[in-house]
Amino acid sequence: MDILRNWIITIVYVIILLTFMEILIPNNDNKKYINFVMSLIIMITIIRPIIDFIKPDESIDEQISQISDYLEYNTMEKRLTYNNYFETESIIELYRQNLKDHIKKRVEKNADYSVHDIEISIEDNDEENLGIIKGIEIILKETSDNKKNISNEKIQDIKIKVTLNENNDTQQAHSINIDYEGDLIKDDLSYYYGLEKEKINIYILEDK
Repeated sequence: MDILRNWIITIVYVIILLTFMEILIPNNDNKKYINFVMSLIIMITIIRPIIDFIKPDESIDEQISQISDYLEYNTMEKRLTYNNYFETESIIELYRQNLKDHIKKRVEKNADYSVHDIEISIEDNDEENLGIIKGIEIILKETSDNKKNISNEKIQDIKIKVTLNENNDTQQAHSINIDYEGDLIKDDLSYYYGLEKEKINIYILEDK
């Protein structure tokens, strides 16, 4: 009975969430594709217990999460195209913060580091390209698990000047060999947000 109850609650929750998101999405050519994805999420949610019963070792939680993330990101972009929203800077900042939250979640899922800070440069002047990401700088922090792995590596001190938002703060960081994980992070963000890898910079915060 608990399984059935949780299943019904999940379906109701997903329908309410998607209904709310549909209200925020403007009526344009992209809406029919977004509605299709929403219907797909509902269908997956409904048949999920059957799939889990047939293939208990194969979870689709990650697929649902990725689709939900895409819808939420797409919804934020579309909100910025409204003239009513364009008149206020608070929506721009809310959009920027939501982007940071999404990036933080994706980075920490793909790397053995925690995110210390994220700076994002977005287009906020050109209405036609409003909300387009122009650059990302990510400062990572070592976790207790990976400190041991880098303790014997040669560390080169560098200065990171955060200028994406006209912020003159300077942060101390060190450069270590995270080429593999760094490439994974850049590949993921580049594909997900449609941003060139060269416009994504990753640093490690120095632990003094």
